[in-house]
Amino acid sequence: MAGTNTARDFVEFPSQINEHWFQTPEVLGRFALHYQTGKPIPQALLDKIKQARTFNEGFQTMEYLASAVIDMKLHMAGGRAIDPAAFERDELAKLACRGDRHAPPHPPVRPHLR
Repeated sequence: MAGTNTARDFVEFPSQINEHWFQTPEVLGRFALHYQTGKPIPQALLDKIKQARTFNEGFQTMEYLASAVIDMKLHMAGGRAIDPAAFERDELAKLACRGDRHAPPHPPVRPHLR
């Protein structure tokens, strides 16, 4: 009863419980206590933590997609010799060109090619 020999829910359910149980008000009110005063974590801080979960998600998604496109274009380049840094720079420039002068600049791609 382990690994790939089980139904997905059988394996995934416990991990989801462990990942998300602490976010419930009942658990936070009981265990997220200040070590000196014993007071529960303030709601304002909880709100900030919840907002931080999605901070920068748009940028990270665009960075991931740009990296995936560059990776695919590298695979499509075949066996020809290329300069990886120049290839990445040129392809990113193409991705950022939509004929719109007000389009935001492309996200920097993590330097996986260098």
